[in-house]
Amino acid sequence: MPAAAQSGTIAGEIVDAQTGGSLPGATVRIDGTLFGTAADLEGRFRLPGIPAGPVVLIVSYVGYDTKEVSVDVLSGDRVNAKIALEAEVVRGEEVIVTAQLVGQTQAINSQLSSNTIVNVVAPERIQELPDQNAAEAVGRLPGVSIQRDAGEGTKVVIRGLSPKFNAITVNGERIPSTDSEDRSVDLSMISPDVLAGIEVFKALTPDKDADAVGGSVNFVIRKAPDGRKGSLLAQVGYNDHESAYGQFKGSAFISDRFLDQQLGVLLTGSAQRADRSSDVIDVEYEFIRGPREGEEHALINVGKLNLADRLETRDRYSASATLDYQLTSGGLLYNSFWGRTDREEIRRRKRYRVSDGRTEYELRDQSIDITLLTNSLSGWHHVGMFDVEWRTSLSRTSRHVPFAHTARFQELAAFNNDLIDDQGPQIIPNGAKLDLDRTWFQFATQATENVADQDVTGQLDLKYPFGIGNSIRGFIKAGAKYRDKTRDRDRNELQTPFAEVDNIGQDNPD
Repeated sequence: MPAAAQSGTIAGEIVDAQTGGSLPGATVRIDGTLFGTAADLEGRFRLPGIPAGPVVLIVSYVGYDTKEVSVDVLSGDRVNAKIALEAEVVRGEEVIVTAQLVGQTQAINSQLSSNTIVNVVAPERIQELPDQNAAEAVGRLPGVSIQRDAGEGTKVVIRGLSPKFNAITVNGERIPSTDSEDRSVDLSMISPDVLAGIEVFKALTPDKDADAVGGSVNFVIRKAPDGRKGSLLAQVGYNDHESAYGQFKGSAFISDRFLDQQLGVLLTGSAQRADRSSDVIDVEYEFIRGPREGEEHALINVGKLNLADRLETRDRYSASATLDYQLTSGGLLYNSFWGRTDREEIRRRKRYRVSDGRTEYELRDQSIDITLLTNSLSGWHHVGMFDVEWRTSLSRTSRHVPFAHTARFQELAAFNNDLIDDQGPQIIPNGAKLDLDRTWFQFATQATENVADQDVTGQLDLKYPFGIGNSIRGFIKAGAKYRDKTRDRDRNELQTPFAEVDNIGQDNPD
């Protein structure tokens, strides 16, 4: 009889015995053999090619009691098992400690069971933390930092590499760039309320995009749990910096499963308004010379000092629809995600260019709209000994600047140098002359910009597990991916004649 006919498949789900929630990253192995696997982010597992007959499954999960389950494997058949684990309890004379934080436990198990360098933010952890957007949630992981704009996280830096070297995906699908200058992605438009988990891969593997030199961040969208569920969250806030009310954040979701729990439908939505106004100070120093005899320190002067008053309001909206259908040997998943951020900004800035002997006064007023839309259809199937995964998607981003205006004035010979030499930044404004008679209009610009980026992708992966006796287990994986990318940028700018300061000293400058 062929070997395939003398073996069967064990598949199922690992859940928490008390809550019924999935346990991603749980390890499942067959006692006395090297047959084993790890559960995915939804707690599902599959062990193909198991020799027919009685076997014992050993299921383990950090923070839970290990469980042994007896299973009879039938030739050419599939055995389904739903295994519930109990939280581990450590008892002392006076204290009872039960498990760990659920979110932390799930993340640790997912990382331990991964075959690459990966960090995971579990769904419970996302809900526990008061992060304003997806970038803030990712920034909590080791080896990951975030770039901030007006105090809010926007882009991620993995292993010290620029955001343009990272790949950002939603359910495995690449998000096109939202930046007008490079291929980085602004994550502030993605609300944590729609996420079921975040995975950060810090090493390239053959099944990852080759241009993700820094790493890959994958946002997993929530799927419908068992039964009809829903939630509504509303928050209001006060901005002490601007003494302003009107801050709010709201999110809602509703889900249900139909057709004997095979079809799941999940709808989510969120809206937020945040006042991101701020006062900014930044300084650049210049090394003038080393210390002379009798001097304790080298001579270092302030080269530039920038003071800014920034008024900005950000409105953020998102919505998603997810449908999943569970097949006998696999499943289908459709997801549509839409996100948008509207920014209104006025910035007043005074720039002390001490080393150049001038002061600049600048005003900027602009509006920016950033939109993200992803649509994807994917499936996973178990065909004989093969695991087949496929995915097709259409993703679009747009950055629209309907109005951007900048005006700058400049004052030359703007400092009393005897007051500011070898002094700290707090002294610079005291040494400024603030002579309006020597302050001239330098230039002004008015611009509009549209940047559109679109990806159309198709992907197919095949995985074939193999074994040599009970001692060697492995798999062979192969796949292909097609991506068609289109990017357009259209910028229109009007600018006055530059450097009107050339007219200084003329009686009647034109």
